[in-house]
Amino acid sequence: MQLLKYILIAGFLVGLFIGIQFLMVVWNQEDQLFFETTISEQHQDEAAENAAIEEIRLTTADQEELHGWLRHPVDAADEPMPLLLYFGGNAEEKTQAALSHDWIEGYRIAFINYRGYGLSSGSPGENELFADSELIFDRLVERDDVSEDQVVSFGRSMGSAPATHLATARDLAGTILAAPYDSRVRVQEHRHPWLPIGPFIRHPFEVSTMAEEIGSPLLILTGTDDQVIPPEHSAVTADSWQGEVTANQYEGFGHNDMQMHPDYQGDIQAFLDELQ
Repeated sequence: MQLLKYILIAGFLVGLFIGIQFLMVVWNQEDQLFFETTISEQHQDEAAENAAIEEIRLTTADQEELHGWLRHPVDAADEPMPLLLYFGGNAEEKTQAALSHDWIEGYRIAFINYRGYGLSSGSPGENELFADSELIFDRLVERDDVSEDQVVSFGRSMGSAPATHLATARDLAGTILAAPYDSRVRVQEHRHPWLPIGPFIRHPFEVSTMAEEIGSPLLILTGTDDQVIPPEHSAVTADSWQGEVTANQYEGFGHNDMQMHPDYQGDIQAFLDELQ
């Protein structure tokens, strides 16, 4: 009886430990998925004073306001030009991206913050990101200086989900994905194989499933040392994509330094040039 008592106590403690771990993982991965970052006053002032950058405000159907920037090529005229829609990572306030992406040629580039990021109102979520990606497309292609049939989505990390969704919902010229999911469910199951976490993922971001519907071209960029979204997960999305796929992998680079690879900018510009 004494042995049985110890076994029951040990089993209870193990179960309690696993339960606490499970709750911590669910809380960390769900409630902390979106890092609603505030806008830097310095970056905001720099963007506002930059002649190539236009401030953009869009009102959603549920009366939230999305704020961001539209970057024009230097000395660009007012005639219609291709448009690149940039969807960033989970902690990325896009004003800095608007300032730094001066190397892309031949495209106007939209950097609109997710809900709760920068000066955008509301709270982010998968449904909101997807609906807002369509809104951003629809509003910007109404402009006289945008070519409606030459719109490209560019998603980095978490942004791969709205960028891919948009490619299913609108007729895009192409898509660029940097370190994309196959799905958040599979990434989290890979990280925590001992926990039944899948049913508790509220924002699954099933990118590879959406990819099965898309026939337009894709450029996919991955790093061999990516520990956040391992490249084998990104490869599932590349294999699922129905259009022509260009896959470039950067040896020795990870999730947060991929953009430092010497071929990163050139690979993106070459893909964009081919789409025109």
